[in-house]
Amino acid sequence: MKATREQVYIAIDSEREFQDFHWQNPDGSGDPNPLTVGENLLLIEEYIERARSEWSKESRPEVRTLNMIRKIAGIAVRCMEEHGAPHRNMGDKPVKYDDGE
Repeated sequence: MKATREQVYIAIDSEREFQDFHWQNPDGSGDPNPLTVGENLLLIEEYIERARSEWSKESRPEVRTLNMIRKIAGIAVRCMEEHGAPHRNMGDKPVKYDDGE
């Protein structure tokens, strides 16, 4: 079953909302323990291992594996939110993005 890019981004957004809710300070504000870029890489590596483990199971491995991939995407987005999000250089090809204007 395929998904549109919009559906994918909605899924990643739902993961980010979950992460923000799960990793907030007791008073409901911000992240009590922001991770470095390297720590985010280690976390992504951990979830890649978990995705591999889910894929090896017999019953509906695609669903469980895609859940892990959503988590990996959320971790990557969170890392870029905290440390910057450089745009892809496409050479002479224009990069399409909405800059809010």
